[in-house]
Amino acid sequence: MLQKLRPAASTTDHLFVGTDRFVYFTLSWDPESRQLRTEKKFESVADKAARESQTGERCLIDPTGRFMTLELYEGIITVVPLIQKGKKKKQDMEIGNVGEPVPTRITEMFVRSSAFLHPRSTQIEKPKLALLYEDLHSKIRLKLRQLAFSAGVGSGDAVELEDVEGLREELELGASHLIPISEPACKISFKTTVIFYDF
Repeated sequence: MLQKLRPAASTTDHLFVGTDRFVYFTLSWDPESRQLRTEKKFESVADKAARESQTGERCLIDPTGRFMTLELYEGIITVVPLIQKGKKKKQDMEIGNVGEPVPTRITEMFVRSSAFLHPRSTQIEKPKLALLYEDLHSKIRLKLRQLAFSAGVGSGDAVELEDVEGLREELELGASHLIPISEPACKISFKTTVIFYDF
């Protein structure tokens, strides 16, 4: 897996890399040495008790730049917080770097596609994640979940993917991709929508 990050304290993009051995790290380019530099490395986010994703691994970053999600196993979404600006000045160099991964269980299995929706306003709101999945009756469903995060002190960070709503209409069996569309820059009022493509 590859995903681009842009820490606020960095002049260049960082690259998040995930390997098939469940090793994950971020890289940056050092212009002086003209070499890649490892910024952050996770020892492992492997789960021996879980089944690997049957629909492929995915890595998403929410449009607000606060979270990254990893989909590696069936029924589990791993949420990685991106460090935000705090009150302490010494935190400034860490802004945008990745925090520790927090695995979160969901009831949706066989997720075909997922996407963060663009926020509808400039106010800080909980990121919304759309999941296109196949249920136990082989029907295609759409579920919208809201990411709730609370930073922990002793027991670690806590993440919950709250159930917001699901699309009741039955979707075509060939639906396989979610594409979030942001609202236009003009003043015409449109709702954030999701488009399905049948390939």
